[in-house]
Amino acid sequence: MATPAIPQALTAAQANQLQGALGLLKAGNTAEALAIGRRVVKEAARAPDAQQFLAMCLADAGNAEAADHAFQQALALAPQHPLILGNYGAFLSKLGLGELGAGRVDHALAILERAVAMQPGSASAWHALGNARRASDDLDGSATAFRRALDLAPNYGSAWVNLGAAQRLLGRAD
Repeated sequence: MATPAIPQALTAAQANQLQGALGLLKAGNTAEALAIGRRVVKEAARAPDAQQFLAMCLADAGNAEAADHAFQQALALAPQHPLILGNYGAFLSKLGLGELGAGRVDHALAILERAVAMQPGSASAWHALGNARRASDDLDGSATAFRRALDLAPNYGSAWVNLGAAQRLLGRAD
């Protein structure tokens, strides 16, 4: 059995570099932010924050496979880190919706199931899962996911509409 990697902390200089790179990423300068992220990960490969930042940059650059790998690296180092779990879940939700839009329903379902596992408090993740389940003809599962989204966000209009559609297809009025 492999020994788990021991996380390392970022130096103050590395943390400052990532903070500056985050500003670049938010401003749409993905390439420059990605270069900084890669450099910091090279220096501090066992730093979960560095791995997470690299994942965010890779996702923004459209490299979903590498982003997924970097998020997994970050979680391996800090399995219960709420920010990493939240960002990874948001990434998976977006990725799953893209797969659903491309007609890859089974792949979307698998991704969105992971997303709600990482972000159980995300109404939008549950809503996306409901849409994927409906696309796979799992109407009961779809209704359950829409109800969960509404438990989390009672004013979520799309979830109400989609729950109603699922209920109608199931022949239920409740």
